[in-house]
Amino acid sequence: MMRYSPVVLLITTNALQHSPRRRCPRTIRRSNDEELSIDELERRERALSNDDDGIWMDAFHPPDIHECARYRWSQDATHVKVEVPLPNRPSQTDVALVVGETSFDLSVVNADVTIRGQLAGEANPGRCGWDLFEEGDGLVVRVAKRGNGDWDAFLVDEVPAPTASYKGVCEATGASYEQTSTEMRIEVALPDHVEARDVNVAVAGDAWSVEAGAWSLGGALMGAVRADDTAWVVDDGVVFMTLTKRAARTWWAGLTR
Repeated sequence: MMRYSPVVLLITTNALQHSPRRRCPRTIRRSNDEELSIDELERRERALSNDDDGIWMDAFHPPDIHECARYRWSQDATHVKVEVPLPNRPSQTDVALVVGETSFDLSVVNADVTIRGQLAGEANPGRCGWDLFEEGDGLVVRVAKRGNGDWDAFLVDEVPAPTASYKGVCEATGASYEQTSTEMRIEVALPDHVEARDVNVAVAGDAWSVEAGAWSLGGALMGAVRADDTAWVVDDGVVFMTLTKRAARTWWAGLTR
């Protein structure tokens, strides 16, 4: 459900349960008590702001996506869409969002997320809102523009950078990973012919490898780790590793560079 408020918006969900995602009707309540679905709201706004040529161009030229360390954003004629990946699903009291005409303040307590600053354009606070990712963990914030001009940035002082990836599969190695603010946890499936007793794990300050005879896997890490604070075990054909980040309270864009 998409909720709108000019003051503080809170998310209702459960951060501990990972039940199957259900697609629920998402509506907002306008000041005149008219309740609209998000799709209907967007359809009406497109009808007002786009002519036939504009709709044609939007269909074949999706908006550019701009990445920053904790979020990525794109825009159309009426809104700036901000995607904020999270390490887990937030609970009701974890998230607070305040959007002013020229200011933005989002905090997610248990995810160690604070995004705050001056907007690069002017917003309409009463038409801003949030939703959860339909797949994966994270938030989508829609900031309504005043006017339909393009914004050069979302926040005035934002710095372009790869957006943090909290869990996933490394394209270069095929290893699965999940991170916290202090650790990187890695799972590597061993080939069928590899025996657990032949496995060796090596971790340097900025690289990792798993070796067994002529077979090996690894790469350069996205950040530095403490080589002397590494734990690993082989269980049922899978190597489980826990690496301690040298700089705590940091988030990486992925596993390997």
